[in-house]
Amino acid sequence: MDCLNEFGNLICHDTVYHCKQHREMNVPQEKEELEHYSYRIIMGMIINNEIRPGEAILETELAKRLNISRTPVRQALGRLIAEGLLQKKRKRGCVIPFPTPEDGRKIFQAREIMEMEMTKLAALNRTNADIESLERILALERTSLSSGNKEEYWLANQEFHFGIMKASKNQYLEKYGNHIFRHSSIYIFFFDSFYRDTKKSKHPQNLKSPTQHEQLLQTIVKKHQNKAAELMKHHIHFSFQTLTGV
Repeated sequence: MDCLNEFGNLICHDTVYHCKQHREMNVPQEKEELEHYSYRIIMGMIINNEIRPGEAILETELAKRLNISRTPVRQALGRLIAEGLLQKKRKRGCVIPFPTPEDGRKIFQAREIMEMEMTKLAALNRTNADIESLERILALERTSLSSGNKEEYWLANQEFHFGIMKASKNQYLEKYGNHIFRHSSIYIFFFDSFYRDTKKSKHPQNLKSPTQHEQLLQTIVKKHQNKAAELMKHHIHFSFQTLTGV
């Protein structure tokens, strides 16, 4: 089982990274679509471990590789900085921050506290539209896990948690909950064996995630607020235990 104490073994290259197959996406033409395209490309590189913590992500180099202008790349990088997935470094472009055991403990602790409360509120305030959306996301999560599609699985997992946050009907909690969740993704991408494995394969800890999400959804449907909050706490704690090997 992967462990956060592997930090010392992370390889830090300074400049060059690879953009495999441009994620098999066609380059769009519209400005907003180009920004989204750049964002998805960079996220795909992070998810697939093509960029490592400490590596420089250079705006000019990335724009050249994608054969697009620097503006949408700059905007995508700015969005990733705002989300906590990248840090701006003077004269070195952007980098993925180095994960540390202490930061990991704090970020998952923050997730527990915030998402427990938002899950409780979601069970109280959810609408039928919220439930239908969560059911669709859960179906996508199971499909992407079955096929071993890491990018789709990450997106579905993220959107499930974001869907619960949205159902809480508290935009302030939702905003900061989104940010904390994205920052915690750094630990998942680099220490969860599902994402580190170069082959399309499933792992026991990931097989449990859709089941835990299904249980969460059932309690939200039934408006069992305390039970839903407790299940969310267990789910996040289980994720952290899986990463640390504790």
